Amino acid sequence: MQRLIAAINEQLWVGHFDLWTHTGMIMHRQALVLPDGLAASTAQCESMLVGAIHACERYYPGVPVRGLGRQVGAGSR
Repeated sequence: MQRLIAAINEQLWVGHFDLWTHTGMIMHRQALVLPDGLAASTAQCESMLVGAIHACERYYPGVPVRGLGRQVGAGSR
């Protein structure tokens, strides 16, 4: 799983996937640096969410689903 996540991350420009070792859950992480007490704008938050959703939707079919013993493809959701 870690090799798959690393291969996916090589293709991402912003954000990355990580494996939460405590639960084995795959998560998407992204950071926004806001110095001196600045707040994120609505447009910045929306852009981050859209990017995360796009990455999850794009790479979900290639991730093996734990417990099912198979990979989930576009036709088997």
